[in-house]
Formats: sequence, C-alpha cells, structure tokens
Amino acid sequence: MTTTGMADWRVTYQVEQLSGSSADICGLDRLFYYEPASQRAWEYIYPPAAKTWVAGNTLCYRKSFWQRHPFPEINIAEDARFVWQAERNQVLRLDNPQFIVGLIHGGNVSPKITAGSYWNPRPISAVHELIGDDRRFYEGGTAPRGKALVAASLGVGDILRMTPLIRALHLQGYEVDVLLEPDYAEAVQLIEGAREIRSVFYRTSARVTPRQERLSGLAERNYDVAVFSFWAAPLQALVSARQKIVFDRADWLKSGDSHSVQKIARQLGWQGDMPQPFAATSKRKFDLAPNTIALHVGCKPDWPWKKWHGFDELANLLPDVVLIGTPPDLNNAGTYFQHAFRWPSHVKNYIGELSLPDTAALLSQCAALVSNDSGMMHLGTAPQYSDPGCVRNHEPGPRTHFRAEHVSHHQRSDMRAGVPEASLGASGLPVSLALSQGIDGCGGTCAPSRNSPGT
Repeated sequence: MTTTGMADWRVTYQVEQLSGSSADICGLDRLFYYEPASQRAWEYIYPPAAKTWVAGNTLCYRKSFWQRHPFPEINIAEDARFVWQAERNQVLRLDNPQFIVGLIHGGNVSPKITAGSYWNPRPISAVHELIGDDRRFYEGGTAPRGKALVAASLGVGDILRMTPLIRALHLQGYEVDVLLEPDYAEAVQLIEGAREIRSVFYRTSARVTPRQERLSGLAERNYDVAVFSFWAAPLQALVSARQKIVFDRADWLKSGDSHSVQKIARQLGWQGDMPQPFAATSKRKFDLAPNTIALHVGCKPDWPWKKWHGFDELANLLPDVVLIGTPPDLNNAGTYFQHAFRWPSHVKNYIGELSLPDTAALLSQCAALVSNDSGMMHLGTAPQYSDPGCVRNHEPGPRTHFRAEHVSHHQRSDMRAGVPEASLGASGLPVSLALSQGIDGCGGTCAPSRNSPGT
C-alpha cells in the first residue's frame, strides 16, 4: 500500500480527462512524494521515452478495459502489469500532478528508494503547499524519541538483515547510528549515506588484514538504546548506552536474524509490519539486454558445501547472462563436484570488476538473480535494486531470485549425476533450480524497483 493525500477534485478531473479522450487508462508519470519523518520531498519523474507507465496510486480506467485485462493476483507491481497490457495510445499521461502526494513511510509495500535517478529533490514547501492543513495529521508522532545505535557484524547478509530495525527506529523518531564489524570493508558503502542513518562507525573483522577502522567520535556518544546482533555482541564494549539489547542466543538459533530483529523492534515500540531491508546502489548503467539473468557462483570461501555445480550448464540455456562476484568465487576446491566452470562465449563476466554498490546497480537492471546462499543473495533481495525503464523492472527487481544452494543441499546425490528435473523460471526458461522460499531476512523474491514508486 502506498499512502496518499488526495485533492477533493481528483476524481472529477480524471474522469473528465478520460472521457474526453480515446484512452482506456489515465494517470500521472510524474508526482510528488513526501516523507514526514525526515521532512523531505521529491518529484518522481518517469522518462517519457520509456515503456508507457503511470503510477498505480493515480490510476483511473474504463471498466471495459479492466474486464478484459483484470489485475494479476500479485502483491507488488500489479498496477504496472495492468498498465502494460495497454497500447501506448490507450494510456493518457495527465498534465496536472497537483491532485495527489504520495507518502513515504515504513509500511510501503514497495519501498521508495529516493536515491534513484528518477527521484528529484524538491523544497519541502512545495509539498506543504499542496497538503495544506493535512500536514499536521501526517507529521503527528514524528517528534524525536532519543538516540539509538544498531550494531551488526560479519557478512553482507548479516548486515542487511539489520536494516529493517534501523528503518523502524528512524521512523519512530530516533536518531540512529550504526556500528559495523564487516568481513569486507566495502560493505560499509551499502548503508552509508542512507537517510535513516546519522553516522556509520566501523572496524573490520579479524578476517581483514590489516584491520581497518573508523571509530572516531563513538566513545563520546551516549545512546538511549543500543541493539547488537548475535555476532556483534562483542562490540558492546565500544558503546555507552542506557539500555543494551543483544539477540537472545536460543531464540536466534531457533528462528534466525529476522525474527530477532522483529522481536526487538516490537520491544522498542514498533507496531506495524516490519520495514523492508535496504542498501545503497551506484548510478552506473550497464545497457543490458532485456531479461538478462545474473549468476553468482560463490559463497564464503570456507563454506564450499554451499556451492552448486550447474551454473555453467544453466548459462548455456539462457540467452543473456552476467556473472558477478569476486575471483575467489571461481575456486571450486572443496566442493562436491571439483571442477572449474566452463562458460559459454555469450556470458558477460563482471567477476572482480565491480564494487558492491556497482553490483547492486547491475542487479537492479537484471530480470533475475540465481545464486548460492551468499551475501550476493541478500544484496539481490534487498528492495533497492531496479530501474523501471524496461519492461522487466516495475516488478521486484531483480524480478525473481533462485537460490541454488536450496537444491544442492536437498538433492545433492541427484545433481552429481546431472542437472535435476527442470522447473520453469520467471522468464519462461527452464531453470534447474528451486525457487527459494522463506530465506531468513529476504523471502523468495527480490526487492521492488529502485526507481519505481510502485504501489
């Protein structure tokens, strides 16, 4: 759900515009968005040369079109798919955007990633003028509540699974700092600069040699509450806080990070559905073919049992494929299959060439990600990564995530003899993997569009 403020003349205006045209659908492809918690405003501007689209929260359409093309039974991007069933001349893009303001909040089903290139910052006064006296209603409950710190350690997934708590605290009025102890210093870039975060402190884990750190100023700060993931518990010694909360070990072992995050958020006053995780992406464009599939063949170097043998066979079945990851991902020593991958010539190999924010940008421009259980899996499922300029991208982007480890763990004996029985992937191509379901912290599909307002 996207919450919106609407003018009382909206329905009359849209019905008149639609009735005076031959179109079946009308709406806006540029509109204002407002985040009361941060007192910031944006104008979302969809490029006119891109595939025809109007925002779902601005739709007005003829009943006859809806009867021929009902909304698909999905929770995210059903509005985009509905619009994309129409020809360009059947969609009327309205000129006056002043009848609606979209609200950005933690309950958005399709999180709004305002760092995208289609999001243009605007003076907050522009939105205040539109919503008038309703401003007091929307800004209720955003008074500062105190200072909070959230601490996470180790891999990319371990860090990203804590971001819903960061967002929940921010939306409750806390000033939020983050303390990280990552296995990769570059992981800091995935959250640095987020509007939910005041400051990011870090020291790299013992896996990084030499260790790096940026802790200046942390010792001088006193927090009302500090939350530590299980692996971040040793960082308590660096933090001064009136209340420190650490994951309960037994509960964490039984139910995982996401359950522990939600439990603590409830303890600290959060009442709605948990916000989606988030991560930063660069603005790099890769000019990929439509329906390009990304493959990540690696995982943590000391967990080779998570790796699946069939990535190169899968690449042969797909017309447009990119590879992501780091050079150690290609080392298959210690795996059950013990052979190097042999890639077909049409594969685009970005292994070792991209930063984490660039990798996030690449994933945003792909239709799907196929990976082992890895940090890239969690990066691909964070709801930042998509660009709605192409037909694939008003849906969760990457549109679908397949976890290779899910199959290799449960069907390893069958897979040694050959690729298991194929299932049909989201692109309609045979994919010899099981669709991941219930992965702690990310679920079975990936995130909504980075640039798209969604629903």
